[in-house]
Amino acid sequence: MKGLADGLPTEIARQIHPDWRKNEAAYWAVRDQLLGQYRGQWIGFADQIAMEDLVPELVQSYHDSIDS
Repeated sequence: MKGLADGLPTEIARQIHPDWRKNEAAYWAVRDQLLGQYRGQWIGFADQIAMEDLVPELVQSYHDSIDS
């Protein structure tokens, strides 16, 4: 599977951090399972999985962490 960054111009794609590509590959590896479990919900995929009812708290926590 081609990653999203693969569709970018070469000079921009080279700037994508390897961890982003690793996270994208991990997402695609479990995507079908996530769709089955969380169908109809917003999912943010990273080191943790966030369901839509938790998003406001996660966004606030993120902003708090970069402000400190």
